[in-house]
Amino acid sequence: MVRQPRLAGFTLVELMITLAIASLLLLASMPFGMQWTDNNRQLQARGVLWEATGEARARAMRNPDGRAASLPVAAVYWTSPGDTGGRTLEVRDVYGAVWSGAVHNTITLYGLPEPEPDAPVCLAGFNSRGQLLPPSPACHGVQAVEILVRGENRGMADVSLY
Repeated sequence: MVRQPRLAGFTLVELMITLAIASLLLLASMPFGMQWTDNNRQLQARGVLWEATGEARARAMRNPDGRAASLPVAAVYWTSPGDTGGRTLEVRDVYGAVWSGAVHNTITLYGLPEPEPDAPVCLAGFNSRGQLLPPSPACHGVQAVEILVRGENRGMADVSLY
């Protein structure tokens, strides 16, 4: 009698065990993936906030219409454009919005009101010397902002505006 050689490969049981182990590893790594995503959103929001602040300060120091040093020249606004559901940080000067950066919907600027659709919240105003103006009824004049990701990760990232 001639024996047939056994074909190399995996049995169904070996494949099922491999899939079970892989799914357990994937399930165990999910919280780390969610935390990584939240931290990335915080870092992105921090970067957009720093960029907006730098852009507003630079626009203010250019002072295109020659305003006095006591008057605001440029400001950073926290906006919600309405139907799109997204939120942005905008830099506005005497000519209107000149820069904007998107912020993910799960990001909260802690301690500030959420922007209503088409009703922006002024975070910081700058004079022609690039200095942060004190708070006024028109602008909150915050010195620092805490960025919070709503939901999964409850850690905060502090961002100084001056």
